[in-house]
Amino acid sequence: MRMTAYVLDAVRKAAPGHINRAWPNADQLVDELTGFSSVADMLARSYCTTFRPTCRIDLDPRFADLADIFDAAMIAMADPRRAYRIHLQAKE
Repeated sequence: MRMTAYVLDAVRKAAPGHINRAWPNADQLVDELTGFSSVADMLARSYCTTFRPTCRIDLDPRFADLADIFDAAMIAMADPRRAYRIHLQAKE
């Protein structure tokens, strides 16, 4: 996908800015938990799509931070999308 100046400007406003101030390890977290290399990469590649991360907090509690990072970025870009948050309970 070719990034337009508008998309890149929106991504720059959302990340790293306040995202990296609130979550200093945000880029590392995104790199470890997703197929994206950084917050900016995740936002740029998902900007013109319907992408929303599915965050399986039951598998790794760090997914809660990932969901918060994505949601904060979407709010900063006035995008209505939010992360899917899944908390499955273990069957007894």
